[in-house]
Amino acid sequence: MNEKSVSLRITAAEFEALKILAKKDVRTVSSWIRAKIVSESVKAGIVIGTDDSQANNTDGEKDAS
Repeated sequence: MNEKSVSLRITAAEFEALKILAKKDVRTVSSWIRAKIVSESVKAGIVIGTDDSQANNTDGEKDAS
C-alpha cells in the first residue's frame, strides 16, 4: 500500500470536536478532514472552490472564493 503522511493545523476547539467525532464515527472524521483540506486548498489558491466543496465544509468556515 502506498501511503502519505499529512500535517494539519487546527484550533484547540476543532481538535476537541475531532476527538468527539473520532469516538462516534470514523467516516465523519475523514469527511471533516477532507473538507478541511479542500478549504485550505481553496484559501491557498491551489484549487478553485465549488458548490460541492462548500457543502462539504463542516467546520463552519466560509470559502475564500
